[in-house]
Amino acid sequence: MNEQLQIRIHGDAALPTLVYLPGLHGDWTLVSSFRAAVAGRVRFIEFTYPRTVTWTPTDYAAAVTDALSANGIAQGWLLAESFGSLPAWELLSGAGRQPGTRPGPVAARFKVLGLVLAGGFVRHPMPWGARWMRRAGEWLPMSLYRRLLRGYACYAKFRHRNAPETLASIGEFVARRTAPDREAMRARLRLVA
Repeated sequence: MNEQLQIRIHGDAALPTLVYLPGLHGDWTLVSSFRAAVAGRVRFIEFTYPRTVTWTPTDYAAAVTDALSANGIAQGWLLAESFGSLPAWELLSGAGRQPGTRPGPVAARFKVLGLVLAGGFVRHPMPWGARWMRRAGEWLPMSLYRRLLRGYACYAKFRHRNAPETLASIGEFVARRTAPDREAMRARLRLVA
């Protein structure tokens, strides 16, 4: 499985930095219209998580910090969507570490100026729901999963009819939902629970 975090940077370095930590789906495919709405007002940093089943929230935080540091980004606001709140809290605590190495602080490499939770949480309000969704994902055959995704794509075309950037990325969102991607989402659900 791909264990590389991917990063995209939009906007001028002189602008305030907003770092988007995606939700359970783990990528930037559904944040396109928001990115367009904030263009010119913030430097928007977005990630796609690796399709790993072994990382902890600390590993996610360390990988994000490493990518930010590698790109000379030392401070900014976090926008944590759903699952993204888990690595966000790790970034705030400074408890991140290099994946596969001994613990060490990350706070010195990235200063969090503020946190916005978009469907995020301190502690998930229904951990039993996350456990149920993970189990449902194990039982659901890939063929039915693909049909559900096609149904979602039809609904999304209606839902995002006034959001052309998101509408344009629905095909990519559906295409990324592969078997390894499902395994990674189930692993993230286990962390949420």
